[in-house]
Amino acid sequence: MKNNEIIRHRKRGKPANESFNRENLLVKLREISLVTDETLNANKLEKLTGIKRRNWNKVKEEIDYINHSRQTGMVDTNTIRSFPLPNIEEIFELYFPQNPKKLKEIFQSLIDMVSKMYEKVLIFEKTKENAITASAEQAREIERLRNELKQAKADIEYYKTKYDEVCGDSTYHSKREILNIPKNVIHIPKGQKKLLTLDFQEQFGKILLDSNKEIFIKKND
Repeated sequence: MKNNEIIRHRKRGKPANESFNRENLLVKLREISLVTDETLNANKLEKLTGIKRRNWNKVKEEIDYINHSRQTGMVDTNTIRSFPLPNIEEIFELYFPQNPKKLKEIFQSLIDMVSKMYEKVLIFEKTKENAITASAEQAREIERLRNELKQAKADIEYYKTKYDEVCGDSTYHSKREILNIPKNVIHIPKGQKKLLTLDFQEQFGKILLDSNKEIFIKKND
């Protein structure tokens, strides 16, 4: 609908200075939103309908919602539930038989709106389905990684223990022969006759069971 056509209809309607309640304003706002794609505000709505801008300020939140939904294509379900649907009977009486062409355009816009909403529902459902599938796959992958980590920790503890045992056994000549250990794996620098507990702990960790004693290791055992 052209803006001047809206204005002509407004002039035949209620006085411009009449006070409107919120419900009536929302109905008119919905009707205006169906016939124009322009960004709406209180000043523009006053020009289109003759209803003072102070009245339109009562429904500023809904006006902002319409503008936002047009820009983003997003519909907030909480807002739309409280937003009245257009009165089809009033629209029909307004444009038929005076302007059947415009009436056809309005109903076509309604059909297009429903079609777009249906398309968005399909996209949403598909996105939701994909998200559920991805979430299940991620959960399985997380569980697999947890099991791998658990096994890796167990392996680390096992090899730490074996390392400690080999280091300890290698200090005894008799055990080296039994276990086929070629030499003492603990290196003592030349000229040093004993290895202090602190040094031993720093280098070999768990090998030392009693941290309060010094361990003496002969160089040529």
